[in-house]
Amino acid sequence: MEPVIIAALDLGSNSFHLVIARVEGDSMIYVDRIRDHVCLADGLRKDGTLSKEAQERALHALGKFEQRLRHLPPEAVRVVGTNTLRAAKNAKSFIKQASETLRHPINVIAGMEEARLIYLGVARHLPYSNEIRMVVDIGGGSTEMIVGTGEKPKRMESLHMGCVTFSNRFFPDGSITQARLDDAVHAAQRELQPFREHFNHQHWDQVFGASGTIKAIQAAAQASGQKREGITWQGMNQLQRKLVRLGHTNKLAAIGIRQERMPVFPGGFAILYGLFQELGIQQMGVSQYALREGLLIDMLGRYQRHDTRSETVRSMMKQYKVSLRQAARVKKLALELLPQVAKDLSMDQTTAGHLLQWSAYLHEIGLSVSHSGYHKHGAYLVQHSDMPGFSKREQEMISHIILRHRRKIRAPIDPFVKVDWALVLVLRLACLLNRPRLTQEFPPIQIRLEKKRITLRLSKRWLSRHPLTAEDLEQERLAWREAGYKLLLNPKQKRAGEPAPW
Repeated sequence: MEPVIIAALDLGSNSFHLVIARVEGDSMIYVDRIRDHVCLADGLRKDGTLSKEAQERALHALGKFEQRLRHLPPEAVRVVGTNTLRAAKNAKSFIKQASETLRHPINVIAGMEEARLIYLGVARHLPYSNEIRMVVDIGGGSTEMIVGTGEKPKRMESLHMGCVTFSNRFFPDGSITQARLDDAVHAAQRELQPFREHFNHQHWDQVFGASGTIKAIQAAAQASGQKREGITWQGMNQLQRKLVRLGHTNKLAAIGIRQERMPVFPGGFAILYGLFQELGIQQMGVSQYALREGLLIDMLGRYQRHDTRSETVRSMMKQYKVSLRQAARVKKLALELLPQVAKDLSMDQTTAGHLLQWSAYLHEIGLSVSHSGYHKHGAYLVQHSDMPGFSKREQEMISHIILRHRRKIRAPIDPFVKVDWALVLVLRLACLLNRPRLTQEFPPIQIRLEKKRITLRLSKRWLSRHPLTAEDLEQERLAWREAGYKLLLNPKQKRAGEPAPW
């Protein structure tokens, strides 16, 4: 078997990073890295929208990345957006255009999922240890803190402060003074105070930093006189005095800072200085790995059939006391019906199968809140929970399917939300036919979905023995009619070559 090539693209708030690796057995060999300094967070305007200039910079970078990715199959590529794409009000319209440029879907991930992947990327490349480790990543728009053991994170937080946003806020003209630096450090400390109890030095044995900001601070601290590897409290103090003496970002070449990082360096330094002070850090190791490597490791797990998403679904089913037997019945029938609507899917059948399976497993989690409107409660829980392994887009898609698995078939209000009606159809039918909550054999079921017309064929004899199901199907016909669809149950044959009705 030939080695598998996989790629991860991290659309960060400061830089876009592409990493490509060759998979051989249980290991990966990194074969290529491409970085483009886009500074997306710089384009986040006061009204919360992403500027046209920032979008153009991003699209230009993605056009270059597309050349490197065009020969890889869709399942071998993962592209994620982070804080700026989480925050921008016009992110959905930009992501649509960006996905078309890149020719791969872009998934925005939640802060907690970003933290999980960062920890995975760092921890996998550290020597095995039973010690408790904290990992810190300072990005362009957010800072992640994770405490864990081995490759298992135990506590995670994502804070709304990053090197770009802090630099724009406290050093807008590039001038670095003691007063400005103090203000930035104090702001970082205020952000950290609610989390000090669980992330201070009493809760970990070692701390490691990841990201370009922290690597740049290590290089600058050593250029300013620090002798030890990593970053020390003494080195941070020396660097702080050096920054004030230099006085401006355009003079940071004196401590080895690259031209493109100069404007965002003081904000990143202030955040790390606040972390050292607030959490009692004396020594920090520096990792060369971060989010994109975590993405690749997570992909490797999926190739080896160890999918974090499946673990998350199982955990949620247990948490919300889902009936395993009923979920399994619905999943089984839904997946059996799926091939009949394959040509009407908005995605490949494998991806659709995963989404349908997870939707079937989670469609009753809302019962833990209330039976009345439980589909609404379930949809809310899926959309707004921290679900390790899932992108926000995947959560949104599952949420929309669950919301529509019973009662009214609502069209989405947001024009950028695309509901896969074929998946909604098969899950609704699987839930309807399994309403008795008994394991049973069904007669052959035929479905045809053509634009706004649904044809369903089911044994009339079987329906006569199941009058409640027949009545439910009549209500289903009315529900689809209100949604603008025409559902026909066992219509007379009109086309030559079709199988005869039962």
